Amino acid sequence: MWIIQEVSCARKADLVCSDGSVIDFGRFLGGVRFATEKRIFKITLHAAMLYGERKRGNVAGWAAATQMGAIRSRKSNSEDGLLQYLNRFSNCQCSDPRDKIFALYGISELPHEKNLAAAFLDRKLRPDYRKDVSELYTEATRVCLRSGTLDILSFPVLKSKKLLNLPTWVPDWSNGDSKSLGSLALTGAHQASGDSLAKPLFPSETSCQLEGIFVDTIESIGTREQSPAFINSLNNTLRARIAWGFQIAHWMGQLLVWEVDYHPSSPTYPHTSEPFSDVSWGIFTSARLSYEKQWFQSGLQTPNRASDDEIRLILKGLYETYRLVVSTSLGGQLRRPGLLWRSFVASVRTGRLIRFGMYEEEIVRERNIFVSKRGYFGMCPANAGVGDTVAILKGSKVPLILRQKVDVRGGEVFTLVGDAYVHGMMKGEVFDEKACEPVVLE
Repeated sequence: MWIIQEVSCARKADLVCSDGSVIDFGRFLGGVRFATEKRIFKITLHAAMLYGERKRGNVAGWAAATQMGAIRSRKSNSEDGLLQYLNRFSNCQCSDPRDKIFALYGISELPHEKNLAAAFLDRKLRPDYRKDVSELYTEATRVCLRSGTLDILSFPVLKSKKLLNLPTWVPDWSNGDSKSLGSLALTGAHQASGDSLAKPLFPSETSCQLEGIFVDTIESIGTREQSPAFINSLNNTLRARIAWGFQIAHWMGQLLVWEVDYHPSSPTYPHTSEPFSDVSWGIFTSARLSYEKQWFQSGLQTPNRASDDEIRLILKGLYETYRLVVSTSLGGQLRRPGLLWRSFVASVRTGRLIRFGMYEEEIVRERNIFVSKRGYFGMCPANAGVGDTVAILKGSKVPLILRQKVDVRGGEVFTLVGDAYVHGMMKGEVFDEKACEPVVLE
């Protein structure tokens, strides 16, 4: 992390190669941009995203380099604040986890980083190694929440936190190998709570009081489809494609079942009056967009990136094809699809969506589909469960999944499970600011 600050703030920076040669950092960045435009990174990115953390780290290094170059070349005020910087460099390593915050202090003093500088007006964030790591991360989250937006609540990670005493609403930035789920909030595509702003209160060191509405409850979640044994003999690329395709096809089948179970007499999704094939497209595209935003915010891109129109046509076509296959083979009735060949046909079609990226695999591993009691379809974190609450809080761009917690003091408190895409709630359709009530997170 300290390299980020040193290079970003230096008047002149050089790279010293292993053979002793020296390259001007500006010329190096020019080469990176040229290689990106000409897709020279194709093999590196493909290998990194499909074959493991060691090579993936190389990609993170290229991304960090381009970000440092962007900081050095700024000539106007940056809109990026503390959250954007924490997210951008979340995979960077440091020997002391407090440096995930402290190393940004020097960057905040650059003339064009006024938003980042505003965060460090809170003296509790300024470098002081007597501070406890958990208290520092909690204070950083408070600073982000006081901005009026709840984007940071999209960042608590799915994997186990290294700092076990952190509240669920505080991301653990120390775990460099465990980045957050792709943030639905940062895609800029949603506005579930309209233009409302959060006014957080902090009743205790570990609690956060916000305002919002409880709109629904998860009634059923998707199941995991076990891939056929024969794919274990295939190379990593083919195995990833087929495994991902099988799971997406299986989820498509579950959406078809829920369509019949929850909306048997409706030819369209009643919450938006759209065809159900558009609902499936919306669910999966939103998840892809969140991961894509996370991976390619630096400007590095993988080759053969499908357009949104292509994704839409493939997913809608898949849904309708799957409906036809299932209904025809079962005498015109939609039932739970379980035959291997049906999933295989669907997996071949969905395999076309792989864009030499590892985020499709992450969607399958870290997300899940669900249906609510009111018949809303959506996508939630994989660790969400039946009975969890769907809430929309003031200042949140997306619905949040909350889990009620027993409070020894007799009050109603919740833990944060994560963010969610709920088709029919993402544009403020169900949010009513006048109906908001206090919501306490711990």
